[in-house]
Amino acid sequence: MNLKIWGASTLASFTKSITEGMEKNGIQVRGCSHFSAGLAQIHGSPQATSEDEFILKEVERANFPIIYLIHRPDEVLENQNLVSALTQLKSEKFILLGDLVFQLPFWASRQNRCEVIPHPFTDFTMPKSGNNFVVGSFTSWGEMRNLEHYLSLVEALRGKGPFEFQIGGSGLSKAHLPSDVSLATDFFVPHFNTQFYHLHGKKRIGESSGSLHRGISIPVIFEANGAERLESLISVKVEADDNLANINFERAATIIQQMAFSNLDQSLKHNLKSAKNNSVEFFGCTFKKLFDTNFC
Repeated sequence: MNLKIWGASTLASFTKSITEGMEKNGIQVRGCSHFSAGLAQIHGSPQATSEDEFILKEVERANFPIIYLIHRPDEVLENQNLVSALTQLKSEKFILLGDLVFQLPFWASRQNRCEVIPHPFTDFTMPKSGNNFVVGSFTSWGEMRNLEHYLSLVEALRGKGPFEFQIGGSGLSKAHLPSDVSLATDFFVPHFNTQFYHLHGKKRIGESSGSLHRGISIPVIFEANGAERLESLISVKVEADDNLANINFERAATIIQQMAFSNLDQSLKHNLKSAKNNSVEFFGCTFKKLFDTNFC
C-alpha cells in the first residue's frame, strides 16, 4: 500500500510519528509517486481552519479510497464549512481518537462508520527521578486550558508534600505565575500531567492531547474523550460539573498526595505498559486492518 497523508502544519509532529508507524507496518508513505490509499487528517483547531478546509477540497480530486482522521470532533462542528464538507461524505470511514463524542448527534448518526483508535504514544520517557514530584504540563495554554485551573490545583497542593510546580508551552510568561511555579522553556515530562481541557469554558469530551502522549505520566483531567479508559491509564479525574463552575481541587489534591506517597512508581509502570501497547506501530497496524477490511 502506498499511502498519502494529509495534515495541517499544526499536526506536523503527529504526522511524522504516525508516518513512522505506518512504514513499520509495510505501508509506504515517503517517496511515493503514486498512491493507493489516503489518510486525510482534519485537526479542527482555529489555527488549522484554512488548512483543514483546503485538505477537504484537495481530497475531492483523489482517485483512491480515503479514511478521515478527526482530531477534535467536538470543535470541528463549530466550523460550518467543515461540517458541510463532512456531511457530503456518504460512505467514507472516520477515525476518532476517543468515543465520548458519540454523545453528540452528528457523530452518533455516523457511529457505524467510525473506528476509535486511541491517540498513540510517541515517546516513552519517564519523569526524572528525584526528591520532588513534578505537577504541571508543557502544552498550549489559553486556547483549551485555563491557567487559573492549574493555579487552583497548585493552591490546593501547597504544603501537602514535596511537590514541584512547573509548566511551559505557548501562551505563558513568568508574569502569569506565582513565585513557586517555574516556567520551563523546554519540553519536560511531569509526574502528574495537568490537562484541564475545556471548550468555551465547559467540560470537554473530544480532546486527546498530544503533549499527554509524549512521555509517561499520571494524567490529571476533568474529562478527555475516554482516553483513560480506552488506553487503560491510571489517572486523576478532578470532580467538576459540566460548566466547570464547581470544581473540587481539594479532593484532587488529596488523591495526588496519596498516590505520590504510596503507589506512584507502580502507577507509572502501569501507564508505561499501557503506552507501549498503544504505540505508533499499533496505530499503523490498526489503520492497515481498516483498509484491508473495507477496501481490499
